[in-house]
Amino acid sequence: MSSHLTVEEIVRQYRPGSRGDDWTWADELRDLYEREPARMAWFEDRLRHRDFAVFDKPILLGDDGRVWDGHHRVVAAIAQRLHRLPVTHSEHLRKGN
Repeated sequence: MSSHLTVEEIVRQYRPGSRGDDWTWADELRDLYEREPARMAWFEDRLRHRDFAVFDKPILLGDDGRVWDGHHRVVAAIAQRLHRLPVTHSEHLRKGN
């Protein structure tokens, strides 16, 4: 079951899933733009051309407080000031909802 959260809510309530507990969204943003500039440019290009289809896939939010899938999309949304993203909570997947 998908719903929507603001990017601000995602950033405030969930950690990036790629590193330890001290890893912040600012760290994630810097790391992805340094390590994967072409991929992040691709996301930005989609947004510049108003191609939001890539952002239709829900961000998978874990019940452990981490983003399990979609951190590139969250970072691109932060950088491009998108307001809301579709999300799915991991507990819904386990329950079959």
